[in-house]
Amino acid sequence: MPPFQLAQFFSNKVFAYSPIPNLERPAVNPCRLSGPVEGKDNWTDVAELLNRCQRHSKCAEPYCVRYNKRHRAKMCRFGFPKPVCPGPKIEQIQNQQWAFFPYRPEGDVNMNHYHPLWTALWRGNIDVSPVLSKNAAINYISKYASKAETMSAELNKTILDLTNSMLDTDRIQLVITKTLNKFCIKGDFSAQEACHQILSLPMVECSNFSNF
Repeated sequence: MPPFQLAQFFSNKVFAYSPIPNLERPAVNPCRLSGPVEGKDNWTDVAELLNRCQRHSKCAEPYCVRYNKRHRAKMCRFGFPKPVCPGPKIEQIQNQQWAFFPYRPEGDVNMNHYHPLWTALWRGNIDVSPVLSKNAAINYISKYASKAETMSAELNKTILDLTNSMLDTDRIQLVITKTLNKFCIKGDFSAQEACHQILSLPMVECSNFSNF
């Protein structure tokens, strides 16, 4: 399939713009709700979710700012802000892989890729990017399969790093929220778990069994 036709195929599956521009943030975090509140349409609900969890609001060290050897400068490792894209297209990027670029207006240069239905169901951050070649799929799988996990930092160091990158006007609830988010995505192994895995012992034992 020619790149133009393939870009049109993905244009209604991967999005990078808000359906309601310049929508104000609601008083209640929409991620806490199981669905739209009464009287609110689905597109407004999706737009509020996007503004809450799909926008790369601020670049900061050590989260996303890294030294880029190619550009010899510190840059966002996620590539934000993204360039404006007047229409969907497929182009080769610097590593010779093909990538899909959805329509992106100037007001959404910090918007992550999404699908409105998946965002409404998941009610959290999600990244949607089409895989355009066999090599891209292999590289993606092997990257995460061979990714080395590092030990989590101590609690006091984590809080200190977070507060150093925050404003003086930020509330303590934001510090607690970011700290919990930092630790809930970690996959540390305890010494007991490592021993159970090496000895092929069951991780869970139950006294109740169910037959289906």
